[in-house]
Amino acid sequence: MTESVTESVFRTLLFVAAAAIAVAGGAPRARAGDEGVFQDPGRSLVEQREAARAVAERVATGDPAEVAAALADPSAWVRDAAFQVLAARLDAAALDRLEPLLGHPDPLVAGALAEVLGQRRHAPARAALERVSRTSPEPVALEAVWALEALALAESGGALAHVVEKRREPRLRADALAALALVDAERAASLARDALRGRSDPVLRIGALTALLRARPAEGVTAAGKAVEAVDGRDPVEARVLHAALALLRGWCDGVRVDDWSQDDLVLLRATVDRLVARLVKVEDGRPRSEVAATLTALTRSGPATADARDWRDWWAAVREGFVPPDAAPPAAAGATTTRVRFHGIPVVSQRLVFAQDVSGGMRGALDHRDPQSPSRLAFSLDELRRVLSSVDGALQVDVAFFATGCRRAAGRLVPAGKARPQLLDFVTRVGAMTPTGQGQGRSNLHDTLAGLLLDERIDTVYLLSEGGPTEGRFVDTERLLRHLERLNAYCQVQVHCLQVTESRPGAKFLRALAERMGGAFHDLPTLLGARR
Repeated sequence: MTESVTESVFRTLLFVAAAAIAVAGGAPRARAGDEGVFQDPGRSLVEQREAARAVAERVATGDPAEVAAALADPSAWVRDAAFQVLAARLDAAALDRLEPLLGHPDPLVAGALAEVLGQRRHAPARAALERVSRTSPEPVALEAVWALEALALAESGGALAHVVEKRREPRLRADALAALALVDAERAASLARDALRGRSDPVLRIGALTALLRARPAEGVTAAGKAVEAVDGRDPVEARVLHAALALLRGWCDGVRVDDWSQDDLVLLRATVDRLVARLVKVEDGRPRSEVAATLTALTRSGPATADARDWRDWWAAVREGFVPPDAAPPAAAGATTTRVRFHGIPVVSQRLVFAQDVSGGMRGALDHRDPQSPSRLAFSLDELRRVLSSVDGALQVDVAFFATGCRRAAGRLVPAGKARPQLLDFVTRVGAMTPTGQGQGRSNLHDTLAGLLLDERIDTVYLLSEGGPTEGRFVDTERLLRHLERLNAYCQVQVHCLQVTESRPGAKFLRALAERMGGAFHDLPTLLGARR
C-alpha cells in the first residue's frame, strides 16, 4: 500500500522531534505534540535571543562539536542563528570539516547541515549528499535532495534516479524526480511518464508533473492539462493534484511576453485553454472552480471576470481563432466569485477550510494603541470570526484552530458548518477569549501550526490571522520558515490567506510573503478595518 502525503510527512515531523528528544537524553529540547510542535519551554524569549547571540560567535569557528550542539539546541532562535552563520560566514575549508555531521544521529543536526551545504552550493560535498539521499532517514534525505537540486551537477543524476526508483517515501521520490530534471532531463522525463501512468501516489504524480515541465516543457504543459481534465476534484487528495497542475500551468506562462511566444507555444496555449474551458463546465464548486477560472485568466490574460462556464465558453469561441494573449493581464482580477460571505474582506470561496486564529499573548494588546476605547486584537478578531461562522453556508466543511505555542482545533476535523455551528461558535466564545497561560505557552508558533494544517488532507484553504512573525516552533527565521512551508505545500496545495492585526512592518513583510508563496491573499490592518465599515 502506498503511503499518503499525510502519513509520510507527518511521520517525518514526529520522527525529527522524537529523535531530537532521544539524542538529548530526555531533556525538554523539542516536544512533539499532535501537530508536531517544537518548543523550548525552559527559557524566556529574552533568554533564547541572548543564547542565539552567544552561539553565533561559537559556531563561526567551524568547530564540529560546537556546531552540532547549536543545531541541536532546544530553541529555534539558537538553531536558526547557528544556521545563518554557517550559511553566510564559514569558508569552504570549514564546511569541509563539518561534512561528517551529515551522519549525526540527530536529524536536526544532519538535516540542517545538508541545508547549509545546499544554500552555499558547496560542490565538494556532492558525494556525501548523494550517500545521505540514498541511505538516511527521510527528514535528512529530503534536505540532501534539496541540496543536490541546488548544486544541479550532472554527476548526481545516478543518485537522484536511485532515490526515485528505490526509495519508498512518496515525497522524497517526488522531490528527487523534480531535482533530476535539472541534471538529466531525458531520464527524468522517462521516470515522470512512468509515474503519470495509472494511479500512482498523488504526491509522486505532482512531482512527475513538475519534473516533466522542467525537462520537456511542452510535454509537461500537455500532461498538466490532461491532469486537470481527469482529476476528480471532489476527492480531497486528488484535488491536490488538480491544484498543483493548475499552479504549474500558471507558472508556465507567468511573465512571458508576446514576442517570446513561438507559434508552437501559441498552439499549445490554445489547446490548454480548450481543456480548461471544457473542465470549467463540469468542475466542482468551491476552490476547484475558482482555481480553474483563475488559471484561464492567467493563460489568456483576458476573458470574463467570472467563474461562469457559459461566459468563458462563449468568450473563447469568439476569440479562439488566431488568439494571442496580451503582454499583461487586465487590472481587474478575473475568476471572481459571487459569494457574499467575506472574512475580513476576503471572499470565502472554499468548501473545505479552517480559520486559524492567533491567541498568543500579544493578541491581548489594543487593536489601536492610540484609541483608549479600542478593543483588543483578540476581541476584534473573535467578533469577526463569530460573524462569519454564523453566515457561511451550512454545507461548508469547516473547523477553527486557535494557536499560540501549541494549536487547538474546535473539532479536530472538518465538520458541516450547518450541523456544527453551535459547537463552533461556543468554542470561539469559550476557548478563544482565553490566551494560553503557563511558561512558554503564549508564543506564536506559526510554522508548526501551519505544517499541521497543511497535512490534513481534507483542508484546501486556511485563513490565518496573526500579529506578524513567529516566536516559537521548528523555525523562527522567516526565510527558512517560508522555504520549508513552500516545499511542503508543493504537495499539500493548501491556499493560505494571511491577515494581520498589528501595524508591524516586519510582520507585514513576512505575512505578505507567506501569502504569496502559499497562493493566498494578504490583508493588512487598515484593510481589515476598512472591511468592517
